[in-house]
Amino acid sequence: MPCEEDFINWDTNARKDFRRKWHHTRSKRVQMVSLEECMEDEEHGIYKIADKSANFEDSIAAKDFRNHFKSLLSDKDMDILELRVEGFTYEEIADKLGYKNHSGVIKRMQAIKKKFLDYEEKSKQ
Repeated sequence: MPCEEDFINWDTNARKDFRRKWHHTRSKRVQMVSLEECMEDEEHGIYKIADKSANFEDSIAAKDFRNHFKSLLSDKDMDILELRVEGFTYEEIADKLGYKNHSGVIKRMQAIKKKFLDYEEKSKQ
């Protein structure tokens, strides 16, 4: 494993590449912040962690929104939706609910999606 002392000249491409890899400066997604900076910066740093209980009212409203939409679905559509949420494939859902093939399940899922989008649009008005 090469280390920084292995490179004599500062301007060599090998040394620049090593430093870029070592400090992850080629990655645009990673922002380097020291722990000391976080501790000193009370406004934006480690002290600004969101409180999960702060959005309690929003989560209750969202749950009510989902439950009301689910009450508008037929039993068959509700079964399809619940099985899909649990992670079953379209083929598995078709087998469980007695469809000949998975295309019927896909069509029902598209209809459920359209109903949801219509319901969401009506609720905004």
